[in-house]
Amino acid sequence: MSYKFLFSGCYSLTNLSIGADKDSNCLYTIFEDDIKEFNSKYDKLNNIKVYVNKEIPNEYFMNCSNLKNIEIINLVEKLNNSCFEGCNSLLTLKINYRGNVIPKNCFKDCHQLNFLSDLSNVEIVSNSSFENCYQLEK
Repeated sequence: MSYKFLFSGCYSLTNLSIGADKDSNCLYTIFEDDIKEFNSKYDKLNNIKVYVNKEIPNEYFMNCSNLKNIEIINLVEKLNNSCFEGCNSLLTLKINYRGNVIPKNCFKDCHQLNFLSDLSNVEIVSNSSFENCYQLEK
């Protein structure tokens, strides 16, 4: 089944929750092309609550400059390079991250990011992971 046009024409969409309940019959994963489409077509989308497979791919949310709040519902075991890079309006990221590495450029240029869920398992922070995260205090 193709979900290519799942949100076609919903240009005033401001909030989106997908797969919030693992027992529901809704779409569980948003594919990379869908996220990039949200950024280019759904410029009013500010908040997203989504289920992803245990890993967030390279550049998954990269340059989604209008997103302010992201909540990843399930356990995430791996982040990849630049997965949130350039989300310069992002204020909060709620994520249950159990990996031990913050990869290269992961949060680079997230200028407004001021809340990031518990990262107590992290042992390695790669180059430029938090570069230009001016509002992040801890």
